[in-house]
Amino acid sequence: MSKTNRREFLRKAAVGSASVVASLAAAGLFPRRVPAKEFKRVFYRQFGSTGFGASEMGFGAMNMRDPALVHAAIDSGINYIDTAHSYMNGVNEQIVGQVMKDRRKEVFLTTKIKFYKQNIDIKDMPDMLTTSLKRLQTDHVDLVLLHVCDKREEVLDDRLMKIFDDYRKKGQTRFIGVSTHENQAEMLDAAVESKFWEAVLTGYNYFSPPELTAAIQRAREAGLAITAMKTLITTGRPRKPFPD
Repeated sequence: MSKTNRREFLRKAAVGSASVVASLAAAGLFPRRVPAKEFKRVFYRQFGSTGFGASEMGFGAMNMRDPALVHAAIDSGINYIDTAHSYMNGVNEQIVGQVMKDRRKEVFLTTKIKFYKQNIDIKDMPDMLTTSLKRLQTDHVDLVLLHVCDKREEVLDDRLMKIFDDYRKKGQTRFIGVSTHENQAEMLDAAVESKFWEAVLTGYNYFSPPELTAAIQRAREAGLAITAMKTLITTGRPRKPFPD
């Protein structure tokens, strides 16, 4: 298959292959769903209080090894791109960076940094985002998330809030937030309570309990940007069977 045909094939397949990152942010600047210019199945909504019109479907780059997929997603109208410092031991950010060197202005770029789930000295965290930016071939991301929080004390850790605030003050990121895979309702409420974090990435699907939906609504009302991940699977182990 020629490179041209391959790119066209990937462009058409991008929506199906991209990880679903459905923005649940409240309407504001985008009171209606606004279609992409060329690819009519992609729509945009305001992303929390950021003022950005994020595509309802995003591209989760975890374990992705082909930069042509990122190009295809962007060509299709997807403008929310998500990676992480730890994905593929940093190689994932490098692959995304191959695209960002030419198309950075077209997307809302998100990366994530772990602390509690890795053996990391907190003194090393300021340099972690610097490393991510080098891999991504950009001087800033739009959003950096404190990755995989599942306890209130993680979301409310003053030490980490200072580090993330410094990221923002240095211009290394425009916005800051947290991601959560477990105890999501509690984490959302903690993010609201902090009056600090601006976004939450949370698992949300057909198994999610009503209290999570209520917590998302409270966070939306507080102006936080909410992104849903794992919309077709559960977030814990073992995975629950689909109900009869």
